[in-house]
Amino acid sequence: MGMLSPQVRRSRRQEALTHQAETRGKQSFGTSESLERLFSLNTTTQRNILSRSPPYSILQLIVPPSLCIALMETDHKSNSIQSGPSSTFTADKSVTDLNVSLKEFLSSQPQFDSVSVGALVFDGSGAAKRILLVQRSEHDSNPSYWEIPGGSCDDADHTLLHSLSRELWEETGLHLRHISQLVGTGRDSSLGRSVVDTGAFFLSRSGLRMVKYSFVVDVQEPIRIRLDPNEHQTYLWASREECVEARVAGSSIKFINHQQETILEAFKLVCN
Repeated sequence: MGMLSPQVRRSRRQEALTHQAETRGKQSFGTSESLERLFSLNTTTQRNILSRSPPYSILQLIVPPSLCIALMETDHKSNSIQSGPSSTFTADKSVTDLNVSLKEFLSSQPQFDSVSVGALVFDGSGAAKRILLVQRSEHDSNPSYWEIPGGSCDDADHTLLHSLSRELWEETGLHLRHISQLVGTGRDSSLGRSVVDTGAFFLSRSGLRMVKYSFVVDVQEPIRIRLDPNEHQTYLWASREECVEARVAGSSIKFINHQQETILEAFKLVCN
């Protein structure tokens, strides 16, 4: 994602959600009376009704005189609707050092000004494994480049790992289930460096000293992608060979920053 502030990003998301609600409402419910009742609901309810992709998708809207009822698919295990990033994920003990708040991390690591995180999501098994890649929006910085889902950590996030869960959900609609391992950038991990040293360091356009941590993660099934159009225009699943060649289905893809190196390192870890 770009270097937009969290407040600007949230504002753009809300504008997109409102536009989606208006468009889908007109398409699905038609009458002005139904729309009036629909938009009298609070924002959270509107988002639950109109803006969620499967597995929690809208089936039907019934508007009786006394009550608006949204019939949605629900998780048959929990029998509840999950309308935000997962806060009940688990994590391998190897990433414990990053299970701290942004403020605490930056206080202990003054060489950094900001932190970002990325999620390496795989499907398939063995040689058939593929990784999820998302393509940046044309109007964002580094337009049309490819990357893994992720973004900047916020002070409001409980820990850096919760930032990962939030960014994964905001950008793809996927819910984090488990953080398996931290992925370096192809450097020998046997040199005794701490977990903190395995991040990728870079300077932002505004000169901020950034460090990015990328994690192999498992997500809740079924896997159905819902992109934020303000940040990404499309997605694909790529094999290791396609990532090596930077070509998918005969078309070239451009990776942002050091993403290709990190992705190939992740393939090495999950395929062993």
